[in-house]
Amino acid sequence: MALRDRLQVLMSEYNLSTQQELADFAGVSKGLVGQWFNGQTGLGRKPLVAFERKTNFSPRWLADGYGEKYKTQTVLDRLSDDIADGIAFELLNVQAAAGVGYFNDDFPEPLSRLVFSEHWVREHLGGTGKAVKLISVKGDSMSPTFNHGDFLFVDTAADFYNGEGVYVFAAAGELRVKRLQSSVRGGMNVISDNRNYNAEYLPPDDWAAVKVCGRVVYRLAGERV
Repeated sequence: MALRDRLQVLMSEYNLSTQQELADFAGVSKGLVGQWFNGQTGLGRKPLVAFERKTNFSPRWLADGYGEKYKTQTVLDRLSDDIADGIAFELLNVQAAAGVGYFNDDFPEPLSRLVFSEHWVREHLGGTGKAVKLISVKGDSMSPTFNHGDFLFVDTAADFYNGEGVYVFAAAGELRVKRLQSSVRGGMNVISDNRNYNAEYLPPDDWAAVKVCGRVVYRLAGERV
């Protein structure tokens, strides 16, 4: 379903008859709404936040058509419930591919912020989590370490290879999450924890073109309840 079709579903459910009414609802210009309908641009952070606040639609479904149409409670929601004070983490509107690469802008603006207690952060992340961002996973090649739809805490301060581990990295216009291991031949081994997927080898020149975005430090299951 195209973006214009998803927006028409939203408009129908919230009695918005014109593009101007949708623009007012989202807090943007009518011209920008026209670009949405013409396929010239996608939904940015501001309208997605407005739609998340004002509707029952899933921001991810509105943005790219993936996942459930309506909001469902996840582990993240339960952990964030009833926490008046704590440490906030930005949930980025991005998916990292555990499988075939998934195209994204490298670490775009946050879609929302989720708050966790300081005790939980210290216990599970081992620090303040100052540079940690949240992203979601697409694909199954890293199963059982993590699965499609899971949420990953990514330490963006670790934007370089520092020993074997699971990293988020950008290569050839795709954002990927894989286990990296230096090769005795030079370059890098790119490993899928799911044994149904073959490991890849990046020669030194190819590895030099890769941008490491961060290291995965924790995973939460993106399960429905």
